[in-house]
Amino acid sequence: MAVPAELKYFDGLIFLDLLPGSRRARVSNDPDDRNWPFYFYYDDEKLACGERELVGLEVLDVSNITDYWLSELDKMEGLPRVDVPDLGLMDMTISDVLRWAKQTYPSRYSKATG
Repeated sequence: MAVPAELKYFDGLIFLDLLPGSRRARVSNDPDDRNWPFYFYYDDEKLACGERELVGLEVLDVSNITDYWLSELDKMEGLPRVDVPDLGLMDMTISDVLRWAKQTYPSRYSKATG
């Protein structure tokens, strides 16, 4: 069963909010010791007990979403499938939502500076 999510975009930045509206404390924590281009946010109380429940994911710029990191994200266990009803994205993997965002939204670096 997919969990509700909301995708927010601003000037290249992407934030995927799982269970939007829930009042849970979030803490950023990497899933492993690699230098991921994503920020993973977990439920603070559950993480303190050793359980990783993803509640959000942030990408500072859509250009950081690469096929390599999407495939690594697909290998992670326990990630829920999500529904992003505002965008018509239903029962998708998190990597598929990020892939859609990369194809849809411009990078902050794609704009000409003057």
